[in-house]
Amino acid sequence: MSRIAGILEGIEDIYSRMQRANSQGFDTDRVLYHHTDADNIEEFVPSAKGKLGAGIYTSPNPQYGERYADNATGTANVLPLYARGPIAKAADIDAASSLSRDMLSAKGRPFGTQEWKATTNNILKEQGFTGKEVAEEVSIFDPENVRSVNAAFNPNKSDSKNILAGAGGLGLLGAGMLGSDNAEAGPLTSGARRLIDARFSSPVGGGNERKGVLNAVETMQTGITPRNMDTGGEVNLYDFEGSPYILTQSDRSAAGGLLNSIHDADIDAVDLRGGRDFMFDPSSQGQVWASDPNVVKSLQKRAAQLKSDYGSDPLLLPYTMAPTGIDFATMPLDTMINFARQGMSTSNIKKLDKQIKGVIPQWTSVSDPSANAIFREVKGPSRKKVADLIDKNFRDVKGGLSISEARAATTDASQYVEKEGTLKNIGRIDTSAGLIADSGHPTYIGGLPGEGVGTLKDALNARVLMEQNGRVLANDMSDIRALSMNHGLSQGIIDDSLLRRIYDNKDKVAAGSLGVAGPSLANASTDNAEKGLLGSLGDAGLEAMSGVNRAVVDGLNFLTADQINALLNISGSEKRIPDLYDIEGVEEATQGNYMEPGLLRDIIRQGSEFLSPI
Repeated sequence: MSRIAGILEGIEDIYSRMQRANSQGFDTDRVLYHHTDADNIEEFVPSAKGKLGAGIYTSPNPQYGERYADNATGTANVLPLYARGPIAKAADIDAASSLSRDMLSAKGRPFGTQEWKATTNNILKEQGFTGKEVAEEVSIFDPENVRSVNAAFNPNKSDSKNILAGAGGLGLLGAGMLGSDNAEAGPLTSGARRLIDARFSSPVGGGNERKGVLNAVETMQTGITPRNMDTGGEVNLYDFEGSPYILTQSDRSAAGGLLNSIHDADIDAVDLRGGRDFMFDPSSQGQVWASDPNVVKSLQKRAAQLKSDYGSDPLLLPYTMAPTGIDFATMPLDTMINFARQGMSTSNIKKLDKQIKGVIPQWTSVSDPSANAIFREVKGPSRKKVADLIDKNFRDVKGGLSISEARAATTDASQYVEKEGTLKNIGRIDTSAGLIADSGHPTYIGGLPGEGVGTLKDALNARVLMEQNGRVLANDMSDIRALSMNHGLSQGIIDDSLLRRIYDNKDKVAAGSLGVAGPSLANASTDNAEKGLLGSLGDAGLEAMSGVNRAVVDGLNFLTADQINALLNISGSEKRIPDLYDIEGVEEATQGNYMEPGLLRDIIRQGSEFLSPI
């Protein structure tokens, strides 16, 4: 029993520390990891610059930062950490970044990437955020908001920069370890390393990621002449209670500008019209969407029926497709052709022209700027074939551009790492107006009348609306594919039931619907607090004893029944002898589950198994 008493003493210490951590605002549900070559670390010194600006770089993925530590020398050190305070996500970062750009532009002088990021981070700090998260990287602005998971969480040292906060430590660390100094998730015009979904590197139509191509995508410099877009105000879905809606798929293409340079080389401008931001582009006045004329006709018919059913024009909610969805559009192909026009040798242009004519017989020449107009006249599969042959046969020659680079150059930077199914923009269809014969979009000819209304303050995922409409979610790409095939899943009414599903469990909608979920230690701690410390420790003691029993039974099975059954299997016999779990009462004595799921239970279950005498 002295071993059990020791376990209980250790459990009480863990429980107390977690309670103190929660009371100080640290998120004990989520462990972040920092990789470094240093050891004996006492406190972090934020990096002066980095992908996300100055900060302490971490990741919720314990393997993510391995590339930044020297595993070869055996000195790699992985620090599990808790962070305090709200972490800014994509929508908040985008808004702060836009405000930062406007503030700096108003000063009437050039400004650099690092100044822009620093100003963005200051805005986020003023808004109460302690850090920001992009893809698998989390940057914490100030050391006082990071603690080791083993910290004492001394309430008298709540503002300390010591990562153990009362438990001691040695040394100092510069913490900008996760990425190259000039990496960021900002606009295409930054010319900096991009934070981007690795699937952008895939060949035409998707497939395996290509690491060699990905590096070119991440470092590619581009230049854009912007058009001023009015994206409306920030809104919440509950602002539209009573409105019908239609979900429609959207590629990630950018809007609101002209792409005019790649890799420091000027090209014939490519008109960027979107994508979900088509509804906000000033060139789209009076239109909320553009697509194939038959698709637009179908949308208008559905919209008219919804207005008849519910009495108001429906909202249009575009949801994000996979990164390769843009391959259907003309903009990436125009970019590849225009880049070849300015830099490819005459002999290679002749070879390329010959191959394109094998797909599109009416093709003239890469050297002819008017030839690009043909891409709007042919079907999407033909465009993809041309992009594929350039990607495969010419991307490594001077003037050649991969489909991956062309995707990134024409994609909205805010969607580089966005999840499929994301809902951000809200438009409204005008059912009283006629269809527009020519939208002016470089790919999608049919125009749907209407206008952009605003952008969601907190992005949602289409899956929550699908679930409301009866879809049993698989939480994979089959959900998104189902949206395009089943109108019953992709339209409905924003009513009290839907809003309760979203806002009564807002964190689940924002994160869980995107595939982020897990047991909550904080909730377990709260439940335990209601039961009282003695009740919690009683459950912990039973959990620990179950762990010891489990280790004993597994050890005896390994030494007896498992060995005999293994020999029987080798001999070809189908006979098996029973093991200890077949004895009545043994399974009940070993299964545990006296405690709520969470980190604390996992620690006790695993730790107690090591106390077995076998």
